[in-house]
Amino acid sequence: MSAARIISDTPGVSDAPGVRDAPGTRHSPDTVDQAARLRALVGASLAANLGASVAANVGASAGYCTHPHNATHNTNQDTNHTPGTIPRLTPNLAGPKLITITSGKGGVGKSNLAVSLCVLLARIGARPMLIDLDLGLANADVLCGLSPRARLDASLDGGAPLHTLAVDAPGGFKLIPGSVGLGRLPELPDDQRRRLLASARGLSGACEVLILDTGAGIGPMVRACASSADVTLVVATPEPTSIADAYALIKSLWQQSRRTGVPLRAPRLLVNQATSVSEAHDVHARISGVAERFLGTQIRLAGWVPTDPRVPMAVRSRVPFALAHPTCPATGALELVAVALHRELLPAHAPPLHNPEPAPGVWSRLGRLLAGKV
Repeated sequence: MSAARIISDTPGVSDAPGVRDAPGTRHSPDTVDQAARLRALVGASLAANLGASVAANVGASAGYCTHPHNATHNTNQDTNHTPGTIPRLTPNLAGPKLITITSGKGGVGKSNLAVSLCVLLARIGARPMLIDLDLGLANADVLCGLSPRARLDASLDGGAPLHTLAVDAPGGFKLIPGSVGLGRLPELPDDQRRRLLASARGLSGACEVLILDTGAGIGPMVRACASSADVTLVVATPEPTSIADAYALIKSLWQQSRRTGVPLRAPRLLVNQATSVSEAHDVHARISGVAERFLGTQIRLAGWVPTDPRVPMAVRSRVPFALAHPTCPATGALELVAVALHRELLPAHAPPLHNPEPAPGVWSRLGRLLAGKV
Protein backbone atom coordinates (compact mmCIF):
# COMPACT_ATOMS: atom_id res chain seq x y z
CA MET A 1 0.00 0.00 0.00
CA SER A 2 1.34 3.43 -0.95
CA ALA A 3 1.91 6.32 1.42
CA ALA A 4 -0.93 8.16 -0.29
CA ARG A 5 -3.31 5.29 0.46
CA ILE A 6 -2.21 5.14 4.07
CA ILE A 7 -2.80 8.88 4.43
CA SER A 8 -6.09 9.06 2.54
CA ASP A 9 -7.61 5.81 3.83
CA THR A 10 -7.31 6.72 7.48
CA PRO A 11 -10.67 7.97 8.73
CA GLY A 12 -10.71 11.39 10.31
CA VAL A 13 -7.14 12.29 9.42
CA SER A 14 -6.07 15.14 7.16
CA ASP A 15 -4.49 14.19 3.84
CA ALA A 16 -1.42 16.29 4.50
CA PRO A 17 0.80 15.45 7.45
CA GLY A 18 1.79 18.50 9.37
CA VAL A 19 1.74 20.49 12.54
CA ARG A 20 -1.61 21.50 13.95
CA ASP A 21 -0.45 24.15 16.36
CA ALA A 22 -2.93 26.91 16.98
CA PRO A 23 -2.39 30.20 15.14
CA GLY A 24 0.06 32.42 16.93
CA THR A 25 1.85 29.56 18.67
CA ARG A 26 5.35 30.64 19.75
CA HIS A 27 8.20 28.18 20.20
CA SER A 28 10.37 29.40 23.04
CA PRO A 29 14.00 30.09 22.12
CA ASP A 30 15.05 29.62 25.71
CA THR A 31 15.86 25.91 25.47
CA VAL A 32 17.47 25.78 28.90
CA ASP A 33 14.31 27.04 30.58
CA GLN A 34 12.21 24.78 28.35
CA ALA A 35 14.24 21.73 29.31
CA ALA A 36 13.94 22.58 33.01
CA ARG A 37 10.17 22.87 32.71
CA LEU A 38 10.05 19.63 30.76
CA ARG A 39 11.95 17.77 33.48
CA ALA A 40 9.62 19.22 36.10
CA LEU A 41 6.60 18.16 34.06
CA VAL A 42 7.91 14.62 33.56
CA GLY A 43 8.78 14.24 37.23
CA ALA A 44 5.44 15.56 38.45
CA SER A 45 3.47 13.42 36.03
CA LEU A 46 5.31 10.24 36.89
CA ALA A 47 5.13 10.88 40.62
CA ALA A 48 1.41 11.63 40.45
CA ASN A 49 0.35 8.37 38.84
CA LEU A 50 2.55 6.70 36.27
CA GLY A 51 0.33 3.65 35.99
CA ALA A 52 -2.86 5.53 35.15
CA SER A 53 -1.48 8.27 32.95
CA VAL A 54 1.44 6.74 31.07
CA ALA A 55 -0.11 3.31 30.59
CA ALA A 56 -3.22 4.90 29.15
CA ASN A 57 -1.31 7.16 26.80
CA VAL A 58 1.66 5.09 25.68
CA GLY A 59 0.20 1.58 25.78
CA ALA A 60 2.21 0.01 28.57
CA SER A 61 0.22 -3.20 28.30
CA ALA A 62 1.51 -5.71 25.78
CA GLY A 63 -0.81 -7.73 23.57
CA TYR A 64 -1.16 -10.15 20.73
CA CYS A 65 -2.10 -9.03 17.24
CA THR A 66 -5.45 -10.71 16.79
CA HIS A 67 -7.09 -11.95 13.64
CA PRO A 68 -9.49 -14.81 12.89
CA HIS A 69 -6.73 -17.10 11.61
CA ASN A 70 -4.73 -17.27 14.83
CA ALA A 71 -7.44 -16.81 17.43
CA THR A 72 -7.22 -20.42 18.54
CA HIS A 73 -3.48 -20.11 19.17
CA ASN A 74 -3.63 -17.23 21.69
CA THR A 75 -3.29 -19.51 24.70
CA ASN A 76 -1.59 -16.97 26.98
CA GLN A 77 -3.87 -14.02 26.44
CA ASP A 78 -6.33 -12.58 28.91
CA THR A 79 -9.85 -13.40 27.72
CA ASN A 80 -11.36 -10.54 29.72
CA HIS A 81 -10.75 -7.79 27.22
CA THR A 82 -12.93 -5.37 25.31
CA PRO A 83 -13.76 -6.52 21.77
CA GLY A 84 -11.69 -4.69 19.18
CA THR A 85 -8.77 -4.08 21.51
CA ILE A 86 -5.51 -5.98 21.92
CA PRO A 87 -5.70 -8.42 24.86
CA ARG A 88 -3.09 -8.42 27.59
CA LEU A 89 -0.61 -11.27 27.61
CA THR A 90 1.09 -13.29 30.28
CA PRO A 91 4.62 -11.94 30.93
CA ASN A 92 7.52 -14.10 29.78
CA LEU A 93 9.42 -15.03 32.93
CA ALA A 94 12.37 -16.83 31.31
CA GLY A 95 15.62 -14.95 30.67
CA PRO A 96 15.99 -11.20 30.23
CA LYS A 97 13.07 -9.15 28.96
CA LEU A 98 13.47 -8.67 25.22
CA ILE A 99 12.74 -5.36 23.48
CA THR A 100 13.09 -5.28 19.70
CA ILE A 101 13.56 -1.84 18.15
CA THR A 102 13.04 -1.82 14.41
CA SER A 103 11.73 0.28 11.54
CA GLY A 104 10.42 -0.09 8.04
CA LYS A 105 12.58 2.69 6.66
CA GLY A 106 16.21 3.45 7.45
CA GLY A 107 17.40 6.82 8.66
CA VAL A 108 14.61 7.37 11.19
CA GLY A 109 16.91 7.53 14.25
CA LYS A 110 16.26 3.98 15.43
CA SER A 111 19.78 3.20 16.68
CA ASN A 112 20.05 6.62 18.29
CA LEU A 113 16.88 5.92 20.27
CA ALA A 114 18.04 2.40 21.15
CA VAL A 115 21.33 3.63 22.60
CA SER A 116 19.76 6.42 24.63
CA LEU A 117 16.95 4.14 25.79
CA CYS A 118 19.64 1.89 27.29
CA VAL A 119 21.19 4.89 29.04
CA LEU A 120 17.83 5.84 30.53
CA LEU A 121 16.97 2.29 31.60
CA ALA A 122 20.32 2.05 33.36
CA ARG A 123 19.67 5.39 35.03
CA ILE A 124 16.38 4.20 36.55
CA GLY A 125 17.82 0.95 37.88
CA ALA A 126 17.52 -1.68 35.17
CA ARG A 127 20.52 -3.64 33.89
CA PRO A 128 20.21 -3.17 30.11
CA MET A 129 22.22 -4.68 27.28
CA LEU A 130 22.05 -3.73 23.61
CA ILE A 131 22.80 -6.09 20.73
CA ASP A 132 23.35 -4.27 17.45
CA LEU A 133 21.68 -6.49 14.87
CA ASP A 134 21.80 -4.01 12.01
CA LEU A 135 23.87 -6.68 10.36
CA GLY A 136 26.52 -5.40 8.00
CA LEU A 137 25.79 -1.73 8.77
CA ALA A 138 26.07 -1.62 12.56
CA ASN A 139 26.78 1.76 14.13
CA ALA A 140 25.75 1.64 17.81
CA ASP A 141 29.43 1.51 18.77
CA VAL A 142 30.03 4.69 16.74
CA LEU A 143 27.19 6.45 18.55
CA CYS A 144 28.86 5.47 21.83
CA GLY A 145 32.38 6.50 20.81
CA LEU A 146 33.69 2.93 21.05
CA SER A 147 36.19 0.97 18.94
CA PRO A 148 35.45 -2.67 19.75
CA ARG A 149 37.97 -5.41 19.11
CA ALA A 150 35.36 -8.11 18.51
CA ARG A 151 31.90 -7.97 16.99
CA LEU A 152 28.84 -10.14 16.69
CA ASP A 153 30.20 -12.16 13.79
CA ALA A 154 32.81 -13.66 16.16
CA SER A 155 29.99 -15.54 17.84
CA LEU A 156 29.19 -17.16 14.51
CA ASP A 157 32.65 -17.53 12.98
CA GLY A 158 34.63 -18.61 16.03
CA GLY A 159 31.86 -19.74 18.27
CA ALA A 160 32.69 -17.12 20.93
CA PRO A 161 30.00 -17.09 23.64
CA LEU A 162 27.73 -14.10 23.14
CA HIS A 163 28.32 -12.65 26.60
CA THR A 164 32.10 -12.47 26.00
CA LEU A 165 31.52 -9.92 23.22
CA ALA A 166 29.81 -7.39 25.51
CA VAL A 167 31.67 -4.14 26.21
CA ASP A 168 30.96 -1.37 28.69
CA ALA A 169 29.15 1.49 26.97
CA PRO A 170 28.87 5.05 28.26
CA GLY A 171 25.86 5.53 30.49
CA GLY A 172 26.15 2.23 32.34
CA PHE A 173 24.90 -0.41 29.89
CA LYS A 174 26.48 -3.31 28.00
CA LEU A 175 26.82 -3.36 24.22
CA ILE A 176 27.42 -6.26 21.87
CA PRO A 177 28.64 -4.47 18.73
CA GLY A 178 27.20 -5.52 15.41
CA SER A 179 29.03 -6.51 12.26
CA VAL A 180 30.21 -4.05 9.64
CA GLY A 181 30.57 -4.74 5.93
CA LEU A 182 29.41 -8.35 6.00
CA GLY A 183 26.66 -9.14 3.54
CA ARG A 184 26.09 -12.72 4.62
CA LEU A 185 24.69 -12.13 8.10
CA PRO A 186 21.23 -10.90 7.06
CA GLU A 187 20.85 -14.19 5.17
CA LEU A 188 21.54 -16.49 8.11
CA PRO A 189 19.76 -19.83 7.83
CA ASP A 190 16.74 -20.26 10.07
CA ASP A 191 18.52 -22.58 12.48
CA GLN A 192 21.43 -20.15 12.90
CA ARG A 193 19.05 -17.26 13.57
CA ARG A 194 17.26 -19.39 16.15
CA ARG A 195 20.53 -20.25 17.87
CA LEU A 196 21.54 -16.60 17.96
CA LEU A 197 18.24 -15.56 19.52
CA ALA A 198 18.37 -18.50 21.96
CA SER A 199 21.82 -17.34 23.02
CA ALA A 200 20.42 -13.86 23.52
CA ARG A 201 17.66 -15.26 25.73
CA GLY A 202 20.36 -16.97 27.78
CA LEU A 203 22.00 -13.70 28.84
CA SER A 204 19.92 -13.42 32.02
CA GLY A 205 23.03 -13.31 34.20
CA ALA A 206 24.42 -10.35 32.27
CA CYS A 207 21.31 -8.18 31.99
CA GLU A 208 17.67 -7.77 32.95
CA VAL A 209 16.54 -6.03 29.77
CA LEU A 210 17.96 -6.95 26.38
CA ILE A 211 17.38 -4.55 23.50
CA LEU A 212 17.73 -5.86 19.95
CA ASP A 213 18.47 -3.05 17.50
CA THR A 214 17.64 -4.57 14.12
CA GLY A 215 18.22 -3.29 10.64
CA ALA A 216 15.43 -1.56 8.76
CA GLY A 217 13.05 -3.42 6.49
CA ILE A 218 11.11 -6.68 6.56
CA GLY A 219 13.88 -9.27 6.31
CA PRO A 220 13.95 -12.64 8.12
CA MET A 221 16.12 -11.36 11.00
CA VAL A 222 13.73 -8.46 11.69
CA ARG A 223 10.73 -10.78 11.70
CA ALA A 224 12.51 -13.32 13.92
CA CYS A 225 13.46 -10.66 16.47
CA ALA A 226 9.93 -9.23 16.54
CA SER A 227 8.44 -12.70 17.00
CA SER A 228 10.78 -13.39 19.94
CA ALA A 229 10.36 -10.07 21.74
CA ASP A 230 8.33 -9.18 24.80
CA VAL A 231 7.93 -5.71 23.30
CA THR A 232 8.50 -4.58 19.71
CA LEU A 233 8.89 -0.87 19.03
CA VAL A 234 8.47 0.24 15.42
CA VAL A 235 10.13 3.62 14.91
CA ALA A 236 8.64 6.01 12.35
CA THR A 237 8.92 9.71 11.54
CA PRO A 238 6.22 11.98 10.10
CA GLU A 239 7.63 11.53 6.58
CA PRO A 240 5.14 9.76 4.26
CA THR A 241 7.77 7.21 3.19
CA SER A 242 8.46 6.31 6.80
CA ILE A 243 4.75 6.00 7.56
CA ALA A 244 4.23 3.72 4.54
CA ASP A 245 7.23 1.53 5.37
CA ALA A 246 6.25 1.25 9.05
CA TYR A 247 2.85 -0.05 8.01
CA ALA A 248 4.48 -2.45 5.53
CA LEU A 249 6.63 -3.85 8.35
CA ILE A 250 3.64 -4.27 10.66
CA LYS A 251 1.71 -5.95 7.85
CA SER A 252 4.62 -8.32 7.20
CA LEU A 253 4.74 -9.31 10.88
CA TRP A 254 0.97 -9.85 10.90
CA GLN A 255 1.12 -11.98 7.76
CA GLN A 256 3.86 -14.13 9.25
CA SER A 257 1.79 -14.67 12.38
CA ARG A 258 -1.20 -15.61 10.25
CA ARG A 259 0.85 -17.97 8.09
CA THR A 260 2.59 -19.75 10.96
CA GLY A 261 -0.20 -19.65 13.52
CA VAL A 262 2.23 -18.25 16.09
CA PRO A 263 0.69 -15.41 18.14
CA LEU A 264 2.42 -12.05 17.71
CA ARG A 265 2.89 -9.61 20.54
CA ALA A 266 1.44 -6.51 18.99
CA PRO A 267 4.12 -4.05 17.85
CA ARG A 268 3.93 -0.53 19.23
CA LEU A 269 4.71 2.69 17.44
CA LEU A 270 7.44 5.07 18.59
CA VAL A 271 7.23 8.33 16.66
CA ASN A 272 10.54 10.15 16.29
CA GLN A 273 11.38 13.68 15.13
CA ALA A 274 7.86 15.03 15.59
CA THR A 275 7.45 18.80 15.76
CA SER A 276 4.35 18.68 17.97
CA VAL A 277 2.08 16.33 19.86
CA SER A 278 -0.57 16.70 17.16
CA GLU A 279 1.88 15.65 14.45
CA ALA A 280 2.92 12.61 16.50
CA HIS A 281 -0.68 11.60 17.01
CA ASP A 282 -1.39 12.10 13.29
CA VAL A 283 1.34 9.58 12.47
CA HIS A 284 -0.08 7.12 14.97
CA ALA A 285 -3.65 7.62 13.75
CA ARG A 286 -2.69 6.90 10.15
CA ILE A 287 -0.74 3.74 10.85
CA SER A 288 -3.11 2.35 13.48
CA GLY A 289 -6.18 3.29 11.44
CA VAL A 290 -4.98 1.41 8.37
CA ALA A 291 -3.85 -1.57 10.47
CA GLU A 292 -7.26 -1.76 12.10
CA ARG A 293 -9.05 -1.46 8.76
CA PHE A 294 -7.00 -3.96 6.76
CA LEU A 295 -5.43 -6.21 9.41
CA GLY A 296 -8.09 -6.11 12.10
CA THR A 297 -5.65 -5.03 14.81
CA GLN A 298 -4.83 -1.82 16.65
CA ILE A 299 -1.34 -0.42 17.08
CA ARG A 300 -0.54 1.20 20.39
CA LEU A 301 1.47 4.38 20.72
CA ALA A 302 4.57 3.74 22.82
CA GLY A 303 5.46 7.43 22.83
CA TRP A 304 6.98 10.19 20.73
CA VAL A 305 10.26 12.06 20.71
CA PRO A 306 10.40 15.66 19.49
CA THR A 307 12.80 17.10 16.97
CA ASP A 308 15.70 18.40 19.04
CA PRO A 309 18.91 20.05 17.74
CA ARG A 310 20.87 18.50 20.59
CA VAL A 311 20.37 15.01 19.13
CA PRO A 312 22.53 15.57 16.01
CA MET A 313 24.99 17.46 18.19
CA ALA A 314 25.38 14.34 20.32
CA VAL A 315 25.79 12.16 17.23
CA ARG A 316 28.66 14.33 16.02
CA SER A 317 30.21 14.06 19.49
CA ARG A 318 29.77 10.26 19.46
CA VAL A 319 27.91 10.33 22.78
CA PRO A 320 24.32 9.10 23.38
CA PHE A 321 22.08 12.15 23.47
CA ALA A 322 20.52 11.06 26.78
CA LEU A 323 24.01 11.19 28.29
CA ALA A 324 25.34 14.28 26.51
CA HIS A 325 22.16 16.31 27.07
CA PRO A 326 20.25 14.75 29.98
CA THR A 327 17.81 17.65 30.31
CA CYS A 328 16.96 18.26 26.66
CA PRO A 329 13.37 17.74 25.39
CA ALA A 330 14.25 14.58 23.43
CA THR A 331 15.74 12.96 26.54
CA GLY A 332 12.75 13.92 28.65
CA ALA A 333 10.31 12.42 26.16
CA LEU A 334 12.27 9.19 25.78
CA GLU A 335 12.52 8.96 29.56
CA LEU A 336 8.74 8.61 29.71
CA VAL A 337 8.99 5.60 27.39
CA ALA A 338 11.85 4.10 29.42
CA VAL A 339 10.03 4.40 32.74
CA ALA A 340 6.83 2.93 31.30
CA LEU A 341 8.75 -0.04 29.87
CA HIS A 342 10.60 -0.50 33.16
CA ARG A 343 7.35 -0.58 35.12
CA GLU A 344 5.82 -3.07 32.69
CA LEU A 345 8.72 -5.47 32.24
CA LEU A 346 10.29 -5.26 35.71
CA PRO A 347 7.40 -4.29 38.00
CA ALA A 348 9.09 -5.67 41.11
CA HIS A 349 11.95 -3.19 40.65
CA ALA A 350 9.83 -0.15 39.83
CA PRO A 351 9.64 2.69 42.36
CA PRO A 352 6.35 2.86 44.30
CA LEU A 353 3.60 5.29 43.35
CA HIS A 354 2.70 7.72 46.08
CA ASN A 355 -0.42 9.44 44.74
CA PRO A 356 -3.44 7.29 43.77
CA GLU A 357 -5.09 10.12 41.84
CA PRO A 358 -4.63 10.01 38.05
CA ALA A 359 -2.37 12.64 36.56
CA PRO A 360 -3.45 14.84 33.64
CA GLY A 361 -2.62 13.73 30.09
CA VAL A 362 1.16 13.54 29.99
CA TRP A 363 1.63 13.69 26.23
CA SER A 364 -0.81 16.59 25.69
CA ARG A 365 0.95 18.66 28.35
CA LEU A 366 4.33 17.71 26.91
CA GLY A 367 3.20 18.93 23.50
CA ARG A 368 1.96 22.22 24.91
CA LEU A 369 5.26 22.66 26.71
CA LEU A 370 7.28 22.11 23.55
CA ALA A 371 5.02 24.60 21.75
CA GLY A 372 5.68 27.24 24.42
CA LYS A 373 2.18 27.10 25.91
CA VAL A 374 3.09 25.93 29.43
